[in-house]
Amino acid sequence: MAGIPDTVAGFADALLHLRDRYAPNVTMAIHASMWGSGEDVATSTDPSLDATAAAGSTAAFLDSAGITSNAYGSTWDLVFHDVDDHDAGWWEAQGADNAGFTHWWDPANHRLPDFARWLEWVATLHARTGRPQVAWQVPVGNQQYLTMNNTCGHYQDNVAEYMLGHPGELEQTGIVAVLFGAGNACQTGYADAQHDGVTNNGGRTTSDPGGGCSSCNTRESTVSDDDGGYLRGAVAAFEASATTSPPANPLHQGYWLVGGDGGIFPFGDAGGFGSTGAIRLNSRIVGVAATGDGRGYWLVAGDGGVFPFGDAAGYGSSGGIHLNRPIVAAAATADGRGYWLVAADGGVFPFGDARGYGSTGGVHLNSPIVGIAATADDRGYWLVAADGGVFPFGDAAGYGSTGAVHLNSPIVGIAATADGRDYWLVAGDGGIFPFGDAEGLGSTGAIHLNSAIVGIAA
Repeated sequence: MAGIPDTVAGFADALLHLRDRYAPNVTMAIHASMWGSGEDVATSTDPSLDATAAAGSTAAFLDSAGITSNAYGSTWDLVFHDVDDHDAGWWEAQGADNAGFTHWWDPANHRLPDFARWLEWVATLHARTGRPQVAWQVPVGNQQYLTMNNTCGHYQDNVAEYMLGHPGELEQTGIVAVLFGAGNACQTGYADAQHDGVTNNGGRTTSDPGGGCSSCNTRESTVSDDDGGYLRGAVAAFEASATTSPPANPLHQGYWLVGGDGGIFPFGDAGGFGSTGAIRLNSRIVGVAATGDGRGYWLVAGDGGVFPFGDAAGYGSSGGIHLNRPIVAAAATADGRGYWLVAADGGVFPFGDARGYGSTGGVHLNSPIVGIAATADDRGYWLVAADGGVFPFGDAAGYGSTGAVHLNSPIVGIAATADGRDYWLVAGDGGIFPFGDAEGLGSTGAIHLNSAIVGIAA
């Protein structure tokens, strides 16, 4: 770690550097606190508290600790934040609640603090960091079972109920996982930590004024879990309801053609999400990347401006001001929750949950970069130069480089096979060059094409 500054930011950079050197397959997360900006989004009843500004302040701090860039290695993969270290009923029992301080969130989103403001904070943090979000240390208490009588191990809360009842809201803000668990002793758990077996409080309900509960917990427990079995039942129901059927518009049954001015032309079952025209784009369109379910896409302008359509997430637009050189290509992650932008000199810029595998810079590439293809598991990608030079990153297989000497004409694109283990290169005159186990389906040559080839899609 020689040369890394002896500072908080340097400490973060050093952790990432150690991961890169000794455990490159490890996913690294950094923590964000809802009170980190100086205003506690989780407890404040102040209507003037700006959740977006608070999240922006926190994101700026995380940015200084290696979210966006790290001169000594890679960047963070995830952002974690803890919801609370006690159940709301426990806090209430301590007499801590008053007009300006409560740990009960309003599920109807009519009074503060509420779930809507929390989700606004998360969504902003997700947009600003470009990283998937994970909520952890989520209180396990509920307001359904008789066992929830606000004693040690059986304190009420409503966060778990809301999260499991509104998974779509969480997903839209960038949350990819929720980790339930008590933060301190005596808090509600999903096992029998109190060793008191099946408990139903003698059949008596428990009202909780702070949580808006008037004898609401009426269900009888049949298991020894301290929460009455709510979490195990609700999670099982959630998993059972999850569909495994293919989406209505699966990828590869249609495609879009994109004009340089942003005009969109759908074919097959590709959704017709309209056309931007040229009038409001930053600069000429140079690429398009589809979401994993084929229900949306991003258009990418030469200066890095990004325009989402359909269900593509709006991860913002880089603009052209901080990129190495003009953007020439884009590739989406397999789950459609992120993408990479690629500059002509090989600079790579990840957005959403796309991993930051670094940037080649322009100094050692054969010729300008013209395309990118991602592996199926999103753990790597290939960059391809105009002369056929191929540069693997992450777990992309290194199948060598063609060089320019035997190609029909300059390379203009690359496409990966469906399993993400191999690829084809295509030249401007239609020459096709398979690598790995990509099938050699012949080459058109230039003689019968309308005009020069500019791209390829598998």
